[in-house]
Amino acid sequence: MTTAEAREELEVLAEFQRAWHEPRYQRFELPATDLNQILGERYWTSRPLTLTRTMLWDIEARKARAPDRYIPGLVEQHTACVWAQRTTLAPAEFFLRASRQRLWRTPSARNDSRARPPRPLVAHRDVPRRPGPP
Repeated sequence: MTTAEAREELEVLAEFQRAWHEPRYQRFELPATDLNQILGERYWTSRPLTLTRTMLWDIEARKARAPDRYIPGLVEQHTACVWAQRTTLAPAEFFLRASRQRLWRTPSARNDSRARPPRPLVAHRDVPRRPGPP
């Protein structure tokens, strides 16, 4: 990673932190949930299946990169745009993404981020928060 790339990443992360703590902007964080219990109550499988932390993280990473493919009820199809990808930060992956999606507080409305030049609307760091078994 070059010095310019490192500086850009720090600037993006600082912007993300400012946006996250800005009360005028929407932020959404789900409470801790036993996903295996919830999925077991709603889906039937031919044999028992327990999702591991690694499996769930893989799903989240894929959804972060292509939300229009994985959550089409929230994100307009073919609007996810990814740029500034960094794979040299192993084991982390860094990228910026913009998409046209439903607003959390006003589900009938959608954001208009695609009308402007790409800006970092989502900064996703593909790094698990807690160590532990897969």
